Amino acid sequence: TLASVDSIAQRTIDHAEAAAVPMLRWVLLTIALLGTVAVIGAVLVVRTLKGRATV
Repeated sequence: TLASVDSIAQRTIDHAEAAAVPMLRWVLLTIALLGTVAVIGAVLVVRTLKGRATV
């Protein structure tokens, strides 16, 4: 009985890991993409503000 409970627990852990790894990759990819967009936006804002300050 203990072996069957251990087997069920191990299958649950394996399933959770199999589901979590792709989701974690998507989360990290999304964070990287949002960070890139934020940096590009910040650069554009700084350039715009510098352009207005010199006029």
